[in-house]
Amino acid sequence: MALALAVAGKLVADRLGIPDTELFRDPAAEFDIPSYAGLFSYLGISSLFATAAVAGATAIVVPTVRSICVSVSALSVFLALDDLLL
Repeated sequence: MALALAVAGKLVADRLGIPDTELFRDPAAEFDIPSYAGLFSYLGISSLFATAAVAGATAIVVPTVRSICVSVSALSVFLALDDLLL
């Protein structure tokens, strides 16, 4: 599935005249972003995972707010994985 999406993206980029270097090159290298800029992304990922852990622990300890804490924990993990992998 991922390969099919990559091929489809490449075909669309060819039709639009987007060069391969813009399509496949690292965004930090393409836009001259400093090398330490990735640190801010990892700080965000770490804080999202920390939020998920705290919300999960709170859901276990305080049963009256369990549903909202489980929701916050799940959303935080989803956002962290999205930021990490995409």
